[in-house]
Amino acid sequence: MCDLLGISCNEKERASRSLPLFANLYSDDNPHGWGIAYFDGARVVVKRDTGKARKSNKFEEIWNKVSSRNFVAHVRRKSQGEENVLNCHPFKNKLMDRELMFAHNGTVYDVRRNKPVTIHKNACGGTDSESIFFEMVDYMRDYMKAGRIHGLYPALIYAIRKIFKRYTRYITLNFLMSDGSMYYAFNHYTSAPVYMLRRKPGLGKPSDSSKRAILFSTKKFTNENWVKIPKDQLLVVNNGEII
Repeated sequence: MCDLLGISCNEKERASRSLPLFANLYSDDNPHGWGIAYFDGARVVVKRDTGKARKSNKFEEIWNKVSSRNFVAHVRRKSQGEENVLNCHPFKNKLMDRELMFAHNGTVYDVRRNKPVTIHKNACGGTDSESIFFEMVDYMRDYMKAGRIHGLYPALIYAIRKIFKRYTRYITLNFLMSDGSMYYAFNHYTSAPVYMLRRKPGLGKPSDSSKRAILFSTKKFTNENWVKIPKDQLLVVNNGEII
């Protein structure tokens, strides 16, 4: 399986504590690639490569230099799709006038047709994860164009329900998604749930007293108070605070 790390902050951060620790601990179990996505203004920037994150100079350069309020990181153990950059998470897509970043942990299989998920026509790689993301965005776009309740949250709930209706609830579907403002975390993988950590203000330097952050991960990679996200609950965070 793969592993996820997500970070939502109220101020721009370099994530120079969490990203290297996550990579050092879990790259050996997930040796087939890595990726980091973050927002630069309203634009999603995605950096990916094959191999182990902890051995990558490119990965180190990112966490040393890049600052953002929202990060998604992923280390890959391939289950579908070859070992190449296009199959590394995170992925990005556009919905109406906003960009989205997304990473998935789990496997989506077309149970009813007894075959792997059909690769989405707009996908660049060959993974179920990217195709499911693109399919979800299609459903969200349909929802918004139909004039239903406004907002990304109800559109995403609608998309999740459509995915379950098509592929059944036997799939495993953990994901992290952000539009640069709101951050969404979803847990549907009993044996590998998503955990949340609320970083309190005032930890570290006195100047940090106003800073807050929420972390998501499929691993409790520190000794802090990680809490499992309830199954099938879509959690929404903004600037390091639960909505």
